[in-house]
Amino acid sequence: MATIKLTKVNIGPNKIYSTFNIGGELVTQEVMVVPLDGELDPTFVGSATKISFATLSGNLEDNQYATQPNGFHWVKLPGYKMYKIDPGFINKNFLSQTGIDFIHTNSVLE
Repeated sequence: MATIKLTKVNIGPNKIYSTFNIGGELVTQEVMVVPLDGELDPTFVGSATKISFATLSGNLEDNQYATQPNGFHWVKLPGYKMYKIDPGFINKNFLSQTGIDFIHTNSVLE
């Protein structure tokens, strides 16, 4: 049965993104910036929180994973988008064949 060796990284701080309608254009920013010149009137549209990781990019790279406090893992495999999996799929930094199959079946290709 095949396994994949993964590198564990820590969960980083959450990033908060806000979306504004500025002059008819939707603009999403990680940090809220409001023009001071008074010409544009930004209208708040919505916000979202994105999980980040303790890496330079804030994202997982290929063959990396991070574990949430509830035990679930975020995993990034080459060719697939990052995916959240059950705690039992990783043991001692190895992703099981069942975990590989689960990601191949349920994740989206990049």
